[in-house]
Amino acid sequence: MLNIAFRVDGGKEIGLGHAVRCLNLARKLKETTDCAITFISATPSVFSELNTGDYGIEPGISDNIHITPDILIVDLPAINEEDLLYFKSRAKFLVNIDDHNGNIRFSSDILIKPNFNKSVNHLYPGTTRYLAGKDYIILGKQFEAFDREQRAIPAGPKGILVCFGGSDPENLTQRLIPILEQADSKPRIDLVIGASFGAMSEIARLVSRQKRYSLHKNASNMAPLMWGADLAVISGGTLMYEACTLGTPAIIISQNQEQDDEARLFDRKGAVVYLGLHNKIDNPKTGRTIEAILGDAPLRRRLSQTARKLVDSGGAARIARIIIVEYNREYA
Repeated sequence: MLNIAFRVDGGKEIGLGHAVRCLNLARKLKETTDCAITFISATPSVFSELNTGDYGIEPGISDNIHITPDILIVDLPAINEEDLLYFKSRAKFLVNIDDHNGNIRFSSDILIKPNFNKSVNHLYPGTTRYLAGKDYIILGKQFEAFDREQRAIPAGPKGILVCFGGSDPENLTQRLIPILEQADSKPRIDLVIGASFGAMSEIARLVSRQKRYSLHKNASNMAPLMWGADLAVISGGTLMYEACTLGTPAIIISQNQEQDDEARLFDRKGAVVYLGLHNKIDNPKTGRTIEAILGDAPLRRRLSQTARKLVDSGGAARIARIIIVEYNREYA
């Protein structure tokens, strides 16, 4: 049995995207091979909230890992070459999932860039296998169930999904509710709140008197919820990928610069409608955009068809297979 460890954090400040995608990859590794999986985190309570199942959870920081796994998978937003060398010394086989650190030399056996912003790989040693682009976007297994489903785009939309990630650090959910209330159309609204969201009581109070709102905390059924929406108003990053793979027409508001870069690319390709970074959002324009898209079935159909061509749900399976094949080639 292989011993596989993940070094990853999550929480209010950095969001839950890194933690969630590692959980998705862990589930796929379990399907791919016989292995025991441990999560090492400076924020271990996050993994308890995310229902990690049978996985071990160990407290830890970058320079203090007590176990020596066969495979160590690291997904940290800020990392340096010294950290990487330490991680390499703690495991037989090192995998890094990294979004934007393009100017450091990775000592990994595999480096994964799970987004559309491919970086040049001249900084990486010849022994590093480099996986980048749309084929390596990591989504949950539940999205696979909709791969062969035909997407219906109704003339009269009935539902909107609103979600700004596991922690919503810029409190976009609360900011959006008054905009939705001022809109002329009154569709059903699913508000999805993550495990590290900090304004739960305020949101519950705002929507308690509105029967058309449904509030979902730490939803385990995100794919069906998003599939059932005629429009999603969401953050960039993983949420945007999820909407695209389902063909759910989406309006994107980014939480950070990294999301901003990719959302602009998806907007140019005609896969989403991008409103901009959180601190540049104009409330009247947001309301007008929501109304316009709800009332334009041909536009929603074009967005849906274009989006489904960009992203599929198979990235986690591809990565899991490559990790095990490469490890076995070296150590089996």
